[in-house]
Amino acid sequence: MFSRERFGRPQIFALLLLSAFVLQAGWLIHVRPLSRVEVTYVRIGIDQLHGEFVDANVPAATAAFAAIPGMILRDRVAKFSSDQLKWMIRLPFLAIGWLLGASIWYVSRRLYGNAGGYLALALYCFSPMTFFTYPNTEVTGGLGAFGMVFVAIASAHTLYAPPASGHRGLRAVLSELGVRRRRVILLGLAIALAVGSGYWLVFLLILAEAFMVYIVPERQFDAVLLTIAACVIAFFVLFAFHGFHWHMFWYSLHKGQWFPQPGKHHAGLLHGYVSGMLKTGNPGLFALCLAALTIYGLYPRSRYFGNTAPLVTTVYLTALGLLSLSALFAGPFPMVAISFVFVFIAGVFADLFESPWRVPALVFTLFILGIYVTSSLIEILRTRYSVLY
Repeated sequence: MFSRERFGRPQIFALLLLSAFVLQAGWLIHVRPLSRVEVTYVRIGIDQLHGEFVDANVPAATAAFAAIPGMILRDRVAKFSSDQLKWMIRLPFLAIGWLLGASIWYVSRRLYGNAGGYLALALYCFSPMTFFTYPNTEVTGGLGAFGMVFVAIASAHTLYAPPASGHRGLRAVLSELGVRRRRVILLGLAIALAVGSGYWLVFLLILAEAFMVYIVPERQFDAVLLTIAACVIAFFVLFAFHGFHWHMFWYSLHKGQWFPQPGKHHAGLLHGYVSGMLKTGNPGLFALCLAALTIYGLYPRSRYFGNTAPLVTTVYLTALGLLSLSALFAGPFPMVAISFVFVFIAGVFADLFESPWRVPALVFTLFILGIYVTSSLIEILRTRYSVLY
């Protein structure tokens, strides 16, 4: 996600923050023993890639990523110890978590400048996502959902220019098509990663398409065609997650959970949701969210598309998570939506940093950010001692 611009101080600071994320996640990988669930993901992923029928409700993308190291090493896996196996299984998800952090920084910096990029990345690197560097749907679905929305928005911006015409020159035409082709491929990969982590995330594509149409209302047909092309790519990537076995792919689509299961009770879910919101593990995040919402409501300058899009996406994903009954919540937000929360907070405070209230805003942000980081590190230490002792 890093751009081709000259590698300088902003990139170095971003890499330092991402290194902090890797160190925390690496320590958690070290102290946490290999679980039965992770081994199950690997077994299901290998069976899935070989075309054997497995539980259709197991996310295809997550299982495939968990199985990839074992598929590459094959017979040599039996020679690994339990400690070596857990690193082998978890490293792909650590890499995905790193990519999500890099994407958050890249998008936030492009939208809000360096201050917004640093704040969003710092919130991510010391967030609950640090704990999800093992086979799970939160980190894969989070990267897919984030890419689906923001790559769709970026793709729509390429439609601002008029369609390519002959008098513009061959080089200009090829350059325009090349940019769009890269965006379409990225959007297709994001859709596949999101839907492969939970079929309920396919409904996020409706919101992504709405953003595209809103940005370029005069070229709605082109936006729809671009999305259809991305969906075709996503279809073949999802097919690859099933080992290119049509019967397995169709079985997963037919038997997978797209909607809530009848046996689950909404009342219990709502009770757990409210309890999780009241018992959120990080008071700093809760304070920053309330402050950002207050500023967004009172400060007109902060109410523009760059801030509104991640806020609307967070609300939309929260509603989908409650309806699907299959999302894991961190406080009031589904884990797959947490990256949009960070981008929204960063955007609102970046606007405040450029206002007459710049100094008090910086003091408040640094104070709350200190509480946020401290709470995250304390939680990691608790995890360490609960495992070791």
